[in-house]
Amino acid sequence: MKLRKVLTFLLILSFTFVLAACNEVTTTEATTATTTAVTTEGTTEEVTTTEAATTTEAATTTETTTAIQSQTLNILNGWVDSGDAVYTITQSDTELSVAYDKNSFSWANMVYTIDQDLSAYNKLVLTISGSGTMLVKIQGATEAFEVSIQLTAGAVTYQLNLRDFDDFLGGVTGVFIFAGPGKVSDTGNYTITNFSFDEGTAYGTVLENGDNNIPQNEQEYDGTGETFDFSAGFVDSGDGVYDIDKSGDNPIVTYTKATGFEWAYMISTVKGDFSDFDYVVLTLKGVTAGSVKLKVELSSSVQAEIPASGVVPVGASFDVDEEITLCLDLTTWTDEQLDALTKILIFGGPGSATGTGEFEVLDAYFSKVFVGEIVEVPEWVGVGMDVVIDGTSVTATYTDTPAEWW
Repeated sequence: MKLRKVLTFLLILSFTFVLAACNEVTTTEATTATTTAVTTEGTTEEVTTTEAATTTEAATTTETTTAIQSQTLNILNGWVDSGDAVYTITQSDTELSVAYDKNSFSWANMVYTIDQDLSAYNKLVLTISGSGTMLVKIQGATEAFEVSIQLTAGAVTYQLNLRDFDDFLGGVTGVFIFAGPGKVSDTGNYTITNFSFDEGTAYGTVLENGDNNIPQNEQEYDGTGETFDFSAGFVDSGDGVYDIDKSGDNPIVTYTKATGFEWAYMISTVKGDFSDFDYVVLTLKGVTAGSVKLKVELSSSVQAEIPASGVVPVGASFDVDEEITLCLDLTTWTDEQLDALTKILIFGGPGSATGTGEFEVLDAYFSKVFVGEIVEVPEWVGVGMDVVIDGTSVTATYTDTPAEWW
């Protein structure tokens, strides 16, 4: 019986060990040797039982995860003017502020010199606000990566995608900024708060090599020349009335009017210092018969048009193959008004809901001298009536007709 009890005890003890192992818990306690007398058929034997409960608790592993930061190269601080004294630079590790005056140096630039391998980077991040236009150029050993951007008053972040340019980036010698690229006379300023090469993937507003977001219909005067041509800038204003074919030497314009679009127009957006000019000239040739009105507009209160407002007919007519020239006189405008001028408008079939026509724009430009036939406006004196002179239009208001007038 005693032997059975011992065997039962050992079985229970073994089960306990197995259970502890399944729970992955091992506890080490003091080992106690117990001697038990076992009598089997008159024979007494000493059986030594070792009670050793060993419990091992699973080790707790703490893993510390460290976020891997993309490597960057900050190029906000270290810029210099290329030598033309066009750029006034204020810079630190957190901001680059620049004012510029081109002063006849059309391709003046500022430069950040690179003296290391950039092949580990995948993009160039640029956060910028300001006025005017800009060309950013990354110069390599034999080629360049270039983008052109239109600056805005609000900050915009651009990411230049360099992922597939490893060989090129290994030989980069510098980064260049051209403000008002190609313009002889231009002033402006800009602020950059992030300018860095980065290992990450380009996202957001991504620019590829050769990208240009400068509005192509904006024609900008470079400050030189006796005239300034803006004919290439004409586009439909958004009503779908004008189809402008620019594939040839001169724009060919077709207009189709409809109800609600009586005063739809085509527009050329201009920018520059126009204070030396006195006239805006339009010369066109009829492909079909039609009529046009030419208008320059600064605001609702500062504008000029030909034929003048109130004149009948409201448009200058042309026949097939006939050339006509319209010349707007801006001699009464101030220098400040001329410099702020941005819109040149042409109305085809002005005021008509059904007019159609086609014409070729032979010339459209600013001029310092009058072109065409001068229209003399006589001096009118009212006798018994009120006389109002508006450009080439004269309005007389009277209440009766004295007999002595006839």
